Amino acid sequence: MRKIFSILFIFFLTLTFTYGQRWRHTWTEVVFGGGANKIYGDIGGGKIGYAFQGGVRIKIQEFSTIKFSVTYGNGTGSDTGTKNNDRGYSYQTILIEPLIQFEYHFFTRQNERIGTNFRELIINEPKINAYIFAGAGGLYFNPTPGGELEQVYNDNFSKLALTIPVGLGFKYGLNKTLAANVEFGGRYPYSDYLDGYTSSFSKARDIYFFGIISISWKLNIHTGTSLF
Repeated sequence: MRKIFSILFIFFLTLTFTYGQRWRHTWTEVVFGGGANKIYGDIGGGKIGYAFQGGVRIKIQEFSTIKFSVTYGNGTGSDTGTKNNDRGYSYQTILIEPLIQFEYHFFTRQNERIGTNFRELIINEPKINAYIFAGAGGLYFNPTPGGELEQVYNDNFSKLALTIPVGLGFKYGLNKTLAANVEFGGRYPYSDYLDGYTSSFSKARDIYFFGIISISWKLNIHTGTSLF
């Protein structure tokens, strides 16, 4: 898993620097936000938990960006009220996810000049845009068993996994440097132990989702005006 993640990291890093040199109208922005997550595992239907995210986005082409982020969340689930109600399993876990994702902006409207970058080149940006994304990352999780699961729990499994994100995002420019973002994506980890349990009847790995609302701020953009 570490070898695969290292190869993907080098690939995305090379892509960033290569296109960053070709596309000189680049910019960098920091992103901070929060939202919700939900795990679909072998225990219960999964309850909605909280999530926080911080990261950096770099524009590498006219319609392409790369985002490096770290997301922290919690997840819980219980058999109560499900078809396995009599089994009585429950769990809670944390999720820590460092991620690299490639974003393609397929819908853009209201293009406007926002200033110049550090190369003194004019930066034009759409006020409204939508994008799809995919990438790769790592996932750390540490489930705590509850209910009857405590009696059969065995933590003889890795708490680290490769995870693949796929999703959709929307971005709206608030002014020349600030933007509001909404992002929703599914994660497909190479593990079936996010809830600390798997069974012989399990036909697929666990999956989880993040929904994040965030604010992004462009760095080193000379707008000729104050931030607000």
